[in-house]
Amino acid sequence: MQPDVIIYARNGIGNLLMHTPAIQALASMDASKHVDFCLDSEWHDSRMVGIEDIMSNWPLVNKIYHYPKEPIRHKYKLWFHTPHNEMSKAYEYFQRQGKILEMRVDWKRTMLHETEYYMILARKLGYTGPTPLKFCPVAAGPILERVKDRPLVGICNGYFHTQSWDKKAWPYFAELVQALHGRYNAQIVKIGIEKELEGIRGDIDYVGKLRFTETAKVISQLDLMISTDTSSMHVADALQVPCITMFGGTFVFKSGPLSKKSYVLVSPAKCRPCQSTDAFVECKDYACMKSITVGDVMAKIRKENLL
Repeated sequence: MQPDVIIYARNGIGNLLMHTPAIQALASMDASKHVDFCLDSEWHDSRMVGIEDIMSNWPLVNKIYHYPKEPIRHKYKLWFHTPHNEMSKAYEYFQRQGKILEMRVDWKRTMLHETEYYMILARKLGYTGPTPLKFCPVAAGPILERVKDRPLVGICNGYFHTQSWDKKAWPYFAELVQALHGRYNAQIVKIGIEKELEGIRGDIDYVGKLRFTETAKVISQLDLMISTDTSSMHVADALQVPCITMFGGTFVFKSGPLSKKSYVLVSPAKCRPCQSTDAFVECKDYACMKSITVGDVMAKIRKENLL
């Protein structure tokens, strides 16, 4: 059965994962229990590749369109998109269908989590059930080789490599790996895209080597994930894998993890959070991330008995 719901999203992969509860809600309202999905065929970066991998491996998704390269001929009842997406020809095409729910958010004023933002829109369309859990599909492999009495700890220093977003990076992963090796004899699993964690020692290195759903498979096997505010954190959160996330300038209330197995370390810097301000773009010091120490991470591991 052809779904009558089509969804467009062009944003970060973490944003998409926070979108998945609303996608599930909308699918549950359709007679087919599925949705179609639209990607921007003129969008060429690693985020698009990851998003297509997620959608291609999610049984809830019936068909993926690549607009404007591929025309959309079905007369959908619902063209779901939000102002939280980047502009494109696909976005403009969806706007012309006259179905957008205009709801721009002042994140700092409302302190609204992005998952609930999408759910509010789904409820405006008639969804009345509980908020579904975040979802991330998992590939069949790779399978991690577990060494007896050595916990598997994943690390990811993920951020989109631009001047605006590079301040999400944490500078002490090399020292953390040394501490985890010494205190817990941990197997360190490196994940992320190319150029992340360069020069950082690891026992298993998957940086730049996996599709996104393969990375999700690796994360699903970890005893603990340690990450910055990035998509890998949202994967661990969706898969209920214990996770410690370090937040500097970005909003925890907007993008923080939701699972009870997820823990957040927030910078004590007085200038944070600066997201959605000129300071976030202009800052070159990154004092917020520098102020979270290896000792803070190790103390959180001990306090929560994570290893």
